[in-house]
Amino acid sequence: MRNEKKSIAYFYRIKRHGNQTLELNRCIDCNGVGQTLDFAFPLERCNSCKLVFASRWTSVLTEDHSSYYQARITWPIESFLPELTLSSLAKTLDHLSRVAPGAKLLDVGCGEGILVHVANTKGWNAQGIDRSPSAINIARTILNSQCTTADFFEIDGKFDVITMIETIEHVPHPSKFFQRAKEVLAPGGILYLTTPNFSSLSRRLLRDSWSAIGGDHISYFEPNILRTKVALEGFIPLRIRTKNIAEPTLRKILHRDAPLLRPATELTSGTCPETNALRAFAEHNRVGRVAKSVTNSVLNWSNLGDTIEAIFKVSL
Repeated sequence: MRNEKKSIAYFYRIKRHGNQTLELNRCIDCNGVGQTLDFAFPLERCNSCKLVFASRWTSVLTEDHSSYYQARITWPIESFLPELTLSSLAKTLDHLSRVAPGAKLLDVGCGEGILVHVANTKGWNAQGIDRSPSAINIARTILNSQCTTADFFEIDGKFDVITMIETIEHVPHPSKFFQRAKEVLAPGGILYLTTPNFSSLSRRLLRDSWSAIGGDHISYFEPNILRTKVALEGFIPLRIRTKNIAEPTLRKILHRDAPLLRPATELTSGTCPETNALRAFAEHNRVGRVAKSVTNSVLNWSNLGDTIEAIFKVSL
């Protein structure tokens, strides 16, 4: 739902952690001892909490990825608001409105502010925070979203909903983010998360070629591990599901080297054309909608979907 370009240590206090390299074979969340996994990219699984984590990473808290976002500042507004993304976010917000105690929303890791923009058009009192000034520049000047460069651990106020879309895989000590979310959520408040699923069919089939491995990703979750970690911080799970399957995975299953679908010229978002075409087929074609529903039901039942989507409620 959102471009995944992020810093590996968003929203973390520089004064607390500084630029550092964590001790090898120690879990980045609970400090338990890790066991090396058989991947080209150095990954460990914690023997204590079972989280999979990158065993070698150096925090880059001051990195802005400015060249990435600055290259997008000249894009027309419609490039940031493709129809499929708007529809997906609107459906998510409609569901959250039915379970949240109010309409005050904070998007942690807001990037270019697309979720905030959509939320405010639907009547939410939404704002976003991000550590990237150039991303916030796009959010404010192009989308007119109420977004700021801020530290999640220093913000004031209470919120009815906190969203973290494709965020927690980029941070050390993700449990501290769950703790902080509970601190700033109102009674009965909602935490909404999405993150790549390490148990996914894509990861199993593509192995080292799985797009979620490497780069800025340092924490790798599975549904049960995410459920346990968030519950330990005082949340009740309302929904945890896995969904979606990547186009490269479908090609792998079908033993096809060529792209499954040709580019859909009407789509202007920044993701790959074949993925856009596949999404368009699944949303706008009757057969595609049925196929998507059946596929996501199977992926959720088996926990093999590419993405974990979870909704938690603060326990009273």
